[in-house]
Order: sequence, then structure tokens, then C-alpha cells
Amino acid sequence: MFAPPPEINVISIFSNRCQELVEFYFDIGMLFFPYENDIGQKCYSFKNDKLIFEIIEVEKSSDVTKNLKIRFHIDDVKGYIEDIKIRDFKIIKGFSETDLAGNLIFKDFAGNSIELITYKQ
Repeated sequence: MFAPPPEINVISIFSNRCQELVEFYFDIGMLFFPYENDIGQKCYSFKNDKLIFEIIEVEKSSDVTKNLKIRFHIDDVKGYIEDIKIRDFKIIKGFSETDLAGNLIFKDFAGNSIELITYKQ
């Protein structure tokens, strides 16, 4: 399947030591905006052009909250579901759709969370 290259627009770090990370990244010039996400987690977000770097608070690290998540904005998530299954990636959150977007989250072979998302026009 030929597709335009994806945009990497969000990199997320999950940590139970968020404040320390926010302070470290602040020291190297990143100013974070605090907010609470839709499931009640404390989050900190830094935006530079189209890239969003966020730190999300978790109570403790686990396989589900492996330290890093990368989000790729692609043309059609549904078109890649079979490829993900064939490669035997572990699907964390199956395809779901809202009024704004469709997405899927899986683990790559290194254990990183990868989110594929397609925003509706």
C-alpha cells in the first residue's frame, strides 16, 4: 500500500515522576502547559511548531504504560490493521472511531507504544 509519509506529531512519556521531568526539560528550554486528560491523568504538554511533546503521569510503570508512546498521523488507519496483525504486534487498543478521528494503539517489538491516528476532515 502506497501512502504519503506519516507526520509524527505527538511524543508521550509516561512517568510516575512527572514533576522531575518537567523541571529537567524546563531547564533545557521547554515550557510545559499543565492539563488533565479525558481519563483524569495529570499531563504536561510542550508544543513546538507541529510537534507536541507531553509527559503523562501514571501511578507506576507497567507493560501497558511502557515509558514512550509515539503517535503517527496517517492517511487511513483501517488500511494498516491487517499489516499490524501479520507482523504480530501486540494490539493494546483496537481500532476505534469518534467524530474527530479513528485510531489504533499497539506495541512495537521494542515495547514502545505506537498510535496510528487519522483525523477526519
